[in-house]
Amino acid sequence: MPGLQLERLISYRFAVVVLSLLLAASAAGWILTELIPPDFPESIELYRERWGDAVASMIAFAELYDPFHSVWYRAVLALFLVVLTACLATRWRQFIRRSLEIPIPERLEQLEKRKLRVRIDLPPGRSRGENSGSGNRSSPAYGGMDGLMEETRRFFGKRGYSVAFERREGISLFGAVAGRWRFLGNFLFHAGILTITVGAVIGSFWGGSGFVYGRPGDRLPLPGSADSLIVEDFEILVGEQGAIRDYISTVTIVDGEGESLMTGEIEVNEPMRYKGLNIYQSSYFAAENEFESAQISLFKEGRVERLERGGSLELPERGLTIEPGRFIPDFRMGPEGPFSASLSMQNPALEIMVEGMGRVERGWLFLKHPRFNSKFDLPVEPTLVEIEPVYYTGMQVSYNPGEHVLFAGFLLGTVGLIPLYLLSHRVIGGALLKDHILIAGLQYRWKVGFKEEFDAMSDELTRILDRAAD
Repeated sequence: MPGLQLERLISYRFAVVVLSLLLAASAAGWILTELIPPDFPESIELYRERWGDAVASMIAFAELYDPFHSVWYRAVLALFLVVLTACLATRWRQFIRRSLEIPIPERLEQLEKRKLRVRIDLPPGRSRGENSGSGNRSSPAYGGMDGLMEETRRFFGKRGYSVAFERREGISLFGAVAGRWRFLGNFLFHAGILTITVGAVIGSFWGGSGFVYGRPGDRLPLPGSADSLIVEDFEILVGEQGAIRDYISTVTIVDGEGESLMTGEIEVNEPMRYKGLNIYQSSYFAAENEFESAQISLFKEGRVERLERGGSLELPERGLTIEPGRFIPDFRMGPEGPFSASLSMQNPALEIMVEGMGRVERGWLFLKHPRFNSKFDLPVEPTLVEIEPVYYTGMQVSYNPGEHVLFAGFLLGTVGLIPLYLLSHRVIGGALLKDHILIAGLQYRWKVGFKEEFDAMSDELTRILDRAAD
């Protein structure tokens, strides 16, 4: 009973079941990566507000933001590796043996029972006997049995068959096989699949990814490396219609001493590669409460003043001082007060404090909806004309130590596919008898095509033997 259970475990049928489970898990993983942002852990509080605490906690527990490195995916992948390894370990000898051997029929009856067979009669007086005599003369054309065997070997060899003879029970039996290297291709293909799976396991268990966010001038730790990354510049490219066309980060990688190791640009769909790391341009956002500068129109005459971050506007002729407060990229009002619904510039708003005439007033200015601006009981009518936010670039850093193993598996599997699909394995068995030759088709994949080949070879062999006997 234990042996039977082990046989079921290492069967290809069970491997197909596990493979189907792996494909389903992989498909689910790809769908989840489209639905759940990979920076979910870094922005989990934001997603708790959007999706609710229960959903966010479930996503975090099941690691659905990074499914290919989750526990459940690793379990399925490891199970497939075990089953595939067991299947290949118990069958590799069979693959190699069938690639090297030329099967010869055990008995004449094995040929006579085949439906696809043909008997080729030898002309009278042209039998396989080696001694001259009235009933069994030697054939000069054949040269006796040895000549007939050589003629048969030459005939099948010209058609891509390897031939081996063996004398059993007084009969010369032979086997002719074509396409036997197909089994070697089958072995290499399965070995390639196994190697790919090993690479996937290495990547899933020991690989990973991380996110770094920074503004120009920031030095950020580089996940998977002891080096660091400095954000030199970040640029957003806008098309003619105002739509964002691309965004690019210029970065420098430095070592622990601050020495520059590499400088380059990271663009959407054009990652930077560094020592096994792939650095992708993933996202960007406008930082809350940070802005470079704001253009504010203060009076009806259209006078515009520039308000710098951390600075203030002094208007001595009016006796006023204006200082910036909070900046919110996507302004919303909630039960607990103003908050940003996202980190994009959907509804930018700037809080200002106006001090003068013995009092201080606070209010909000909206870039896209100025009619909702706060009203001040002071000789000023501020309007937000323009604001330049501080953009943080988001870069995903992924590393896969099994990458080279994956490439080796793809190469090995591709090499195996060539003989696997280009070669057709066919086995013909035969017997050289006193007055006739019997040949039969023993193994073949495509019955119709092989029957046509078998009939054509039978007719051709008959003609060759007849001509040699004349």
